[in-house]
Amino acid sequence: MHLLACEHCQQDHQDGHDHEHAYRYVEKPPKVSLSWLSFVWGHTSYTGAMIKVLKNPLLLTFFAALTSGCAVVKTTVQPPEFQVQSFQMTRYTIPNLLNPFEGEATFRMDVRVTNPNAFGLQIRRIQGDLLLDGQNFGQAVIPNLSLQPNGSDVVTTEFTLPVGLNLASKIADIAQGRRVDYLVKTNVQVDAGLLGTVTFSNMVVAQGNVN
Repeated sequence: MHLLACEHCQQDHQDGHDHEHAYRYVEKPPKVSLSWLSFVWGHTSYTGAMIKVLKNPLLLTFFAALTSGCAVVKTTVQPPEFQVQSFQMTRYTIPNLLNPFEGEATFRMDVRVTNPNAFGLQIRRIQGDLLLDGQNFGQAVIPNLSLQPNGSDVVTTEFTLPVGLNLASKIADIAQGRRVDYLVKTNVQVDAGLLGTVTFSNMVVAQGNVN
């Protein structure tokens, strides 16, 4: 309904008022609901937050992981890559020459580890079985390692194995220049920050032949 504003008494009257004053039509401004303002403000804040997420690749990846479930983590985080630079037997200790099967053999391994992801990775200590020509002779260890996004680093590790009859036979083959193949295969656990911890099963972290 249009209201008439009396120019003299400054009061609003409905159409048909017989007050002998001059009137003018005025439009009353629409009333704004507080709940409507809250909706607009909340919508604006939400939109601003979403724009910030979209501009930040790490937050966007994290948001996608949360909304799509844990299965996305495994497909988002790529496993680290391992490339052996060298694998050598560096020392063979025999405390008793009369019994060469009571000694110890020390191996040294240099491995280049590469992070193929666009975010940093923390690789937890790797402890895997060492196989020589398919036989398990003990465990090889790679310590904790931090990798920058798309970065790589060379890790040097040494491990000592007790010498039994079978390992003594392999050592003899190595000494005579025969081919002895090695394999280190284990589970690799990485910490991907906001994406959580991911475990890659049965990864080959070292493979080749002993020098």
